[in-house]
Amino acid sequence: LWHRQLPMAAQILTTDQTVIYASDGNVTVMHSNNGSLVWHLHFASTPVEPLAMAHGNIYVASFDSSVSAFNANTGAFLWRHKLPALAYEPIIASDTIIYIHASDHAIYTLNTVTGAPLWPKPATNIFTFVVVQGTTYIVTMDSEIEAFDVNGTSLWHRQLPSTAIQPMIVASGVIYTGTTSGTVYALRASDSALLWRYATQIQ
Repeated sequence: LWHRQLPMAAQILTTDQTVIYASDGNVTVMHSNNGSLVWHLHFASTPVEPLAMAHGNIYVASFDSSVSAFNANTGAFLWRHKLPALAYEPIIASDTIIYIHASDHAIYTLNTVTGAPLWPKPATNIFTFVVVQGTTYIVTMDSEIEAFDVNGTSLWHRQLPSTAIQPMIVASGVIYTGTTSGTVYALRASDSALLWRYATQIQ
C-alpha cells in the first residue's frame, strides 16, 4: 500500500486510522491508508518511553522528566506535567488516569484530561506494577505485594517469602507471580489470600 523510512529505534503506536511514531525528539502522525502526514511535532526533549493513547489523546514522556498530552487528531497541545523523576517504563493510560513508573521507583498518577496529580502521595519503592479494572497491583523492592484503589487507598498488602521476579500477571481475579526461590504463587486479587503455590525445579 505504501512505505516510509522511519528513524532507528522509532516508537510506534497504531489506531484504526493512523500510525504514530516518535523518535529523536519528534512525534509524527500519518494516515494508515496512504501514509500521508496528519501532523508533526518537535520536542525539545526526546521521548523516552513508548507512547500511550487514551481518551482521544496521546501521552508522551520525555527525558526532561515531563509528561505531555496532545490531541490525537490535530496535535493540539493540551497540558504538560513535570515529574520529580524520569519515567522509565511505558505509561499506562486509562480513560481517566495515567500511571507512570518513574526512576525514583515511585508511581505517579495524573488526570488524563487536565494532567493534575491524583493520588495524595505516590506509591513508592516500586519494583513492578499492573493496573486491572481500576485496581493497581504493585510489587515493591522489598517483595511486598500491595493493591490500591483508583484513589490511591491501600486495599491490602502481603509479604512474599523471597525476592519477587517479573512479570506479575493478573487474570480472572487471580495474581500470579514468581520468586527467586523458584516458587510460583497464585493469590486472590480481592484480598491476597493464597490460592496455591508451586515449587518449580528452577532455583
